[in-house]
This record gives sequence, C-alpha cells and structure tokens, in this order.
Amino acid sequence: MTNNNILNQGFDHFKNILSKEETLELENIIDELNNKYSDRIDRCTNANVLLSIAGLNKKLDFYIEKILTNPKINQTLENTLGKNYKIWQINTRISSGKDMGLSMHEDSPGQANIWFFINTQNKPEGVTGVVPSSHLFPRICKKLSLSYIGVSKFLMKPMLGEMGDCSIFLNKVWHGRLPSKKNVDNKILAIGTFCEGSEYTPMPEAYDTSNINSNFIVSKFGLKENLKSTNNNKYQIEKSEEKDPYALQIEGKKLNYNILIKLSFYFFIEIFIRPIKLSLNFLLNYRKSQS
Repeated sequence: MTNNNILNQGFDHFKNILSKEETLELENIIDELNNKYSDRIDRCTNANVLLSIAGLNKKLDFYIEKILTNPKINQTLENTLGKNYKIWQINTRISSGKDMGLSMHEDSPGQANIWFFINTQNKPEGVTGVVPSSHLFPRICKKLSLSYIGVSKFLMKPMLGEMGDCSIFLNKVWHGRLPSKKNVDNKILAIGTFCEGSEYTPMPEAYDTSNINSNFIVSKFGLKENLKSTNNNKYQIEKSEEKDPYALQIEGKKLNYNILIKLSFYFFIEIFIRPIKLSLNFLLNYRKSQS
C-alpha cells in the first residue's frame, strides 16, 4: 500500500536513514570525488552536479545500497513505483554560494527522486521546494507564468532535513530549487528512478556496470533485468503485477473537488502574473530591437 504522505502530498521525509558517523564518511567521499572529477561536474542548473557516481568508490556504493535497502525507503519505493523500479541516475548536487535557483517544473511520467541529505539543511536557501498535492494536478506547470522562480519561490514548500535524513518525491509534483543569497553549501545525494510500466532513456553508464561494487545497484541501474527495448534507445520497465503503480496511476487522474479548490488558487495567481510577464517580455524585445 502506498505511503499516505506520498498519496496525499506527493512526497515524504524519513529521519536517520544513516547515522551521523556514516553520513560524515559519505560526505568526505563525495567531497573527494567532486575534487577528483571536477571536469565531469554539470553546472547547467546553477548548481554543481557530479553525474553518475556509482562505481567511483567502493564505500560509496555500500552507502547507496544501504540507503535504498533501508526497510522504510525500500517499502515506500516498491509500494509507489513497483518492485521492478529502475534507477536512472545517481548524482551529487551541491548548491553553494549565491544560487539563482531553478524554476518550478515537472519531469517525466513515472519518475521519482530520492534525496539523501549529506549535510543539515534547515533554511529555505538553495534547497528543493515542492508544491504539496500538485502531483494530482493536470500537467500544466510549464505553461504557467508563475513557474518562474521569482514567483514560484513564494509558492513552494522547502524540503528541509538533518544530515542522514532522506526525502522521496514524485516528479509530477511541481518542484524547483529555491534561490540562495548566502554562502551555504547544501549537499544532496540524488537518486533518480522510474516506475514499472514507464519508459526511459538510460544513462550511458548503465550499459556497462562492471565497475559498480553492489549487486543491488547493478540490478536496478543496469539493463539486464526487467526491461524491454522499445525504440530510440529507450526501454520500458516490465511490470511485476497487472495494475499500474501509483506513480503512473496519477497520470490523467480525475480531479476531485478538493484538488479543484487547490488548483483554482494557482489559477487566481496566474491571472495577475501572466499580463506582467507578457508586458516585461514585450519591453525587453522592444529594447533589443532598438539597440
């Protein structure tokens, strides 16, 4: 049965998945990897993201497996995504210094993220923000002017936590990264997943998992189990039972009265924001044409 917080809010938070000592060791490993592989860091989202870290360190793989096989985490993932869920990415994200943030958005159908807190993040600066219950809304986020981070930062609930904690959220939830004006380092171990029945494009590293020191990670990240090739280098995840997992059930879900009331609040804001955005765009384009 799917976790009630995932059902109603689209996300949940779990305390003390790793101990303080374990998390400190994990932080040291990740800091070393960010220094060693600095040329692989992706900065396109205004934060430092080290991509595809599984297999770079044996103890790191041990801790990734320990997080994913924690009874509370494993049960939530299997009940929400299905037993055959697959790992898409395993990255680290460090939001440091002045962070412009990331506008509110949705991701692909069937996608969910596991956010492990490498250090304590108790202030709404440079952390992920979510709009509770928005996974039950239609897929309209990218069409809304209010998704701009200058507006959405006031609408999102910050995902805060202590070192060693873990959050799970469905990527259909409207989410983004809150801006930061302070010199803080927020460190996250980010594990992206896809549920049974969904289709995804694997990372290049998934084709050869021989360097990964965990059979569990290999089974979830690699391409040898519970997959069938479709087209354009995409794979569909085979289902372990006939019905869709909850992460797919929410696609095209009918709106009830409570959700319509919540959604109308954001439409009300949009009525005011869209004319302002259109006016600003017009002025910017006009200035460019005159220069």
